[in-house]
Amino acid sequence: IPCLRTAAFESAKNTVRYLNLMMFRKSPDFRKKAVAWAWMAAWTGVICSAIPFARAMQGGIERLAGPRLYLAAAFILGLCCILAMLIGVVRGPRERLVRRIGALVLLGVFSAGVLLTQLQTPAEAIHFLEYGLLGLLLFRAWRHHVGDPLIYPISILSLGLIAWLDEFLQWLMPGRFWDFRDIRLNMMAGAIVL
Repeated sequence: IPCLRTAAFESAKNTVRYLNLMMFRKSPDFRKKAVAWAWMAAWTGVICSAIPFARAMQGGIERLAGPRLYLAAAFILGLCCILAMLIGVVRGPRERLVRRIGALVLLGVFSAGVLLTQLQTPAEAIHFLEYGLLGLLLFRAWRHHVGDPLIYPISILSLGLIAWLDEFLQWLMPGRFWDFRDIRLNMMAGAIVL
């Protein structure tokens, strides 16, 4: 029995050593990891803390600038992102340039189609702004831990969990209700950015 106890202790010690080496060690880019996760957590906090004030903010913005402001902001931000990606593609390697530009055009058309067909009100475009940025922040945080294409499903799953939390918190507010459509919109926004 002392031999089993020693073996169990050694196994636990090796597991802790492995975790320290792989995830929790203070590597040279530990600060970068912490900053990436802090930005993601801060933006998630902004999204969740805005829930009690969302309807009041929406009403004030619509009185000042009209309800189409949300759609305009989403389209302008989307065009800026597509333009930035296009500049990156053109400045990058010349191989398969036409294919990459075609992919960007398809992404832009798909994004515009989603905005125009999936939203019931213009104010729902705010989901694309919120969760598009959250998708980018999740990708930047996870890339320190996952280096292969698995990062995309992990980021989308994380985004889905945060979207579910957002809907749950909305459900707790008086006059608000649970809507799976919002979770779908949030995940689509993050997936488009990813």
